[in-house]
Amino acid sequence: MNALNFLASRDFQQYEIGIIQCKTNWNDNAQIPMLWDMIYSAGGFRGRNITIGKNGYSIQNIHQFTYSFVTVPSNQNQIYSSNQVAVKRVTNLSGGNYWGQPTEQHVAKSIKEIFTNNFNNGTSGIRNGIRNAIPEFNPNKVLSYFDII
Repeated sequence: MNALNFLASRDFQQYEIGIIQCKTNWNDNAQIPMLWDMIYSAGGFRGRNITIGKNGYSIQNIHQFTYSFVTVPSNQNQIYSSNQVAVKRVTNLSGGNYWGQPTEQHVAKSIKEIFTNNFNNGTSGIRNGIRNAIPEFNPNKVLSYFDII
């Protein structure tokens, strides 16, 4: 725990934090991520005794913070368009709006895009390592993490 506290205090400004809220029902739940993203973006509310952070640590002091919404969606026979209230509520989320379907412009991006859009700095080395290791894949050999990197 001491080592983690030391690293957090030393490197906190380099942290990238992303919250991913997952819900199957888009229509009933789209307002929640919109409101949480607003609260996190504001960093708190003076006079209301609401703050984001503790002991001098705040998401306002990190490299990047994102709040994303991911849905299947499960609403039967629902056709989503950019003019619907549920879509508008999640359009401007700091981390984006994603679903388990191909990207539809002005509605939602494919879930496959979430890591490229939000966690690129932290995952690019791992993705490249996996991409380079795939041609070398031998189903009879067990690869370790260090073989991939």
